[in-house]
Amino acid sequence: MKNAIFAITAVCALLCAPAFSSGEGTSSAKFLKADSGARSSALGGAYTAVSDDADAVNYNPAGMVQLGRQDEAYFTHNEWISGFRQENLSYVRNTPAGAFGAGLVYFHSGAIAETDMAGSYTGGEFEQSDMAFSVNYAYRHDGRLSLGAGVKLIRESLYGHSAMSGALDAGALYAFSDDLRLGLTIRNIGPGIKLYEESFPLPFAVRAGAAYTYRANTLFSADLEKARDSGLVLKFGAEYRVSVRKSDVLALRLGYCGARDEDAGSGLTGGLGFKVERYVIDYSFSPFGELGNAHRFSFGMAFGPAVKKTGAHEEYAEESGAGAASVSGKSGEPPAAAGAIARPAEPAAKPAVQPLPAQEIHAAPAAEPVPAVRNDTPDEGISIEESVPQAEPVAETKEECVSRCVASGTLDSIGCISRCGPVR
Repeated sequence: MKNAIFAITAVCALLCAPAFSSGEGTSSAKFLKADSGARSSALGGAYTAVSDDADAVNYNPAGMVQLGRQDEAYFTHNEWISGFRQENLSYVRNTPAGAFGAGLVYFHSGAIAETDMAGSYTGGEFEQSDMAFSVNYAYRHDGRLSLGAGVKLIRESLYGHSAMSGALDAGALYAFSDDLRLGLTIRNIGPGIKLYEESFPLPFAVRAGAAYTYRANTLFSADLEKARDSGLVLKFGAEYRVSVRKSDVLALRLGYCGARDEDAGSGLTGGLGFKVERYVIDYSFSPFGELGNAHRFSFGMAFGPAVKKTGAHEEYAEESGAGAASVSGKSGEPPAAAGAIARPAEPAAKPAVQPLPAQEIHAAPAAEPVPAVRNDTPDEGISIEESVPQAEPVAETKEECVSRCVASGTLDSIGCISRCGPVR
């Protein structure tokens, strides 16, 4: 555990030095800095240590292992400021080998009126669009530490010109308990984007965050971020959940982002969410002062069997409560085919009882003698000794008695020997 934390810290220190040396306000692909989901935006962007849904691919890939079900998808539409729009789609699948995720971010402006250097409209129009596609992987190192990484392809298009680049994200998540988690991410590691014969670096950023759950229904989160083109930024978020019905939850959220300029609002954000069984709907509101307001709408869906965390491993069980059925045969026998109907076992055939040979009859141990019971009959004045129970009074040899008893099928050979008594 100590070695893992040391390795993460060392990588962070090595990467931060050259990344932050370029100064402020020089990065490209700024759309990568915008919050992607309605829930994360309502929490002020303080999501590094939360990241417990499919939106983790955009914040901390290590959080993908926290999903409650095997598969989860999350879609967000963002009506941003100045007519810009943003679409986000993320998907995560948990497997025993780890969690795999993919994310798509598309940022577009629509038609923008063209102006000259003096600010006069020329009558023309142009569009701006940005896109990033990522694939991610995460695994649970042990019962507390999770590690994740992702690679992404970035494309920017402006006024008929486009450029592409690639980047790497890495993250870690450590759970001190069921209530307290710490997260660390390094985002947008890669070469810059060259547009109009000039190269601009990516918005490299390092984030550290904490998330604390109080009494199972209240969440507090905080992030500290240092980006290439800005100073240290503090972000805070709070979420309060209310159970509406057995499987339905209403969530109220409030957040604060300290990265706003004076003319871009106070940095306060808010929103709410509603979860109905496997489905979730989120909304967030972010005021930007004179620039306008941003509205985000998200829809999430979880499907597949539930994920049960067992230390460093994950197991999957069906909702029925009994878990996924497993079929195993005896040693050396294959399991029954899926969907096969098991036939009830037929009762074993009753073995035919054969009379024992004479020599075996004489070799069998004699029946234990039954103590005699003396019955004095006063009226008769005589005493009779009788065995309990009495041997069947037949004038036949023991061999004949045993053969007749066995043939009747009422007793086996040993029982017939005992019943027929001593040899006559």
